[in-house]
Amino acid sequence: MRDTKDRDTGHFTTTGAQWSAFVAAIKADRFA
Repeated sequence: MRDTKDRDTGHFTTTGAQWSAFVAAIKADRFA
């Protein structure tokens, strides 16, 4: 994943499980 507006800042990678956990946390409103 990277910021497409600032491509020089690099990127980070995640596993499928990490991404799924992140999406689940968003859907569960854990970041509100």
